[in-house]
Amino acid sequence: MASRRRLLAWLAALPAAWLAARAAAREGRPLTAFAATSLEDALRAQYGDRPRLRDAALRIEAPQSADNAAQVPLRIDARSRPVLALTLFAEHNPVPLLGRWRFGEGVEAWLALRIKLAASGRVCTVAELVDGTLLYAETRVEVGTGACG
Repeated sequence: MASRRRLLAWLAALPAAWLAARAAAREGRPLTAFAATSLEDALRAQYGDRPRLRDAALRIEAPQSADNAAQVPLRIDARSRPVLALTLFAEHNPVPLLGRWRFGEGVEAWLALRIKLAASGRVCTVAELVDGTLLYAETRVEVGTGACG
């Protein structure tokens, strides 16, 4: 009898938890930036006219030439500063905003991933620091076969 009550209570709480999770996810989504079709528009939609500083504390590493545009290895390193979020953009992709990662307090901001590029161009990242400062870094990647599109 008690297990049935626990099951019914759990089933009653499930929709409320699902709705709360959806609302929280929707709140943090940069929908305008995802709708942008150029790198400059995506940066403006995400950060407005806030200044983005180039600083050695933020590094983006990618091969200068990638044989396969469907799997371009990339590393982003901002471990030397307290970072709230990292955002990644690719210049010639149909949707320039590739992703945004948020970091908790005390977490080192470092990513290693593979991205897909539509064409050769700039790949850039913006780090949002705890104090609100924006750091900017970019690199250029020339791609071979396997580009999307």
